[in-house]
Amino acid sequence: MITRLRKDRGFALIELLVVITIIAILATVATPMIGKARLTARVIPATKNVQSILTYMALYSGDYGGLYPEGTGSSNEALRELFPDTCDVEKIFYLQSDRMFCNPKQAPDEEFEDGDNALEAGENHWAYVSGLTDSNKGATPVLADGFTTGEIGQYEDKSHVWTKLNKAIVGFLDGSASAIKLTRDGTIPAPNGDPNIFKIDDIVEDENIEVLNPLKRRRAATSDE
Repeated sequence: MITRLRKDRGFALIELLVVITIIAILATVATPMIGKARLTARVIPATKNVQSILTYMALYSGDYGGLYPEGTGSSNEALRELFPDTCDVEKIFYLQSDRMFCNPKQAPDEEFEDGDNALEAGENHWAYVSGLTDSNKGATPVLADGFTTGEIGQYEDKSHVWTKLNKAIVGFLDGSASAIKLTRDGTIPAPNGDPNIFKIDDIVEDENIEVLNPLKRRRAATSDE
């Protein structure tokens, strides 16, 4: 009996093209999801940094009769009051992915004398509510991502570091912090449904309270520096 050997045939060209097309479609679908997952992962350490700053602020308040750091020009100026007695680490104020307020090529140098050189332009990402005391409500916002539109509590898509998540990180006086979903116009909403969390009574009704933005990094310096 004669047995004929059957040769394995390879993929036909059309089959190969179909496989390549399917892989390309899957890659197109997966890439944004992977990017969003990575961005979400970066939110976690940034939120923890806010909680660390809030801890230092609480320690400062305990040493200064219930007062929190104050400043008038920028959040850098106000938060600098934490150095060097209460806080001795600048990196928790820095966010490398922030291109407006932080220098992506140079992290904080951790060099400061009597606090004078702490949190210079390009070393601080966070906006700050100056003038609060421990008598304010625990739900009062005190820290947030630097505002990129010039309007308090509002962000522009092109400049906001968490724009793809449509969220902003906010820290509260009770020591908590979380990423809050923005409204359609890029504003942080208040828990009660108001369009701007920084317009609650605890903030707008006290003339001693001022919401301060961080200094822009030196490369993009403007007259506010």
